[in-house]
Amino acid sequence: MAENLAKPPFPFTGPGLLIARSRITSPELSEDVFERWYNEVHIPDVLAVGTISAAYRFRNSNPAAEVPYLAVYTVPEFSKVDMGKLGALPMAHEMLPGGGTITDFVDIDSQFYKLTQEEAQKLSQDAYFPVLLSAAMEPAAGGEADFDAWYREEHLDQMAKEPGHKRARRYRLAFQNTPAGMSGADAPSWLTLYEFDESGKEKLGTEVKPLDPMTPWTKRMLETAQRVEAAIYYRIF
Repeated sequence: MAENLAKPPFPFTGPGLLIARSRITSPELSEDVFERWYNEVHIPDVLAVGTISAAYRFRNSNPAAEVPYLAVYTVPEFSKVDMGKLGALPMAHEMLPGGGTITDFVDIDSQFYKLTQEEAQKLSQDAYFPVLLSAAMEPAAGGEADFDAWYREEHLDQMAKEPGHKRARRYRLAFQNTPAGMSGADAPSWLTLYEFDESGKEKLGTEVKPLDPMTPWTKRMLETAQRVEAAIYYRIF
């Protein structure tokens, strides 16, 4: 959870996500202590606010990833998000080096996303499968209608045929908070999270690859997109 979150309430209702990407920046903080702080201290603090109903953590399958950690928090209703309480969560803890603040040792980049489309709606909103493919895109200027149609009429159906596929959920960026030095400024407006069972690890590998064969529509979307960010994550919490 990043500091200095926006205080005004969101001007819309409905479910969505809070996404937090992070990386350790100081050699003083070990990976083990970071994991313990996140899982044993921070996530319970976040859930205690009452705005978030569930929290899961993932790690990028690519060991060379610049920002390896991903936390996904379920937001059941945006109108009930208490930004004041979230922004006031304690960031210092005795578990951290010198009892310091987590932002002294870690960069955390956070975004709120509103749910726009979901497959397999009978599955729990608060449950995640072990393999996550994250695909964020900024379509061509003026091309959002075509982009949305591509997803709804072609691409989601194609992805659903992939081995191990369980669900896809699409989101629209609502708000982001990016600390200095992080590469997440101007995050893509659209995010799709594809979930897979354990077999997805073998099928997907560690790098996102285009579907083969690539349809003309998919080719056009990728070639005209202003930005495409995709990664594969494995659940760790």
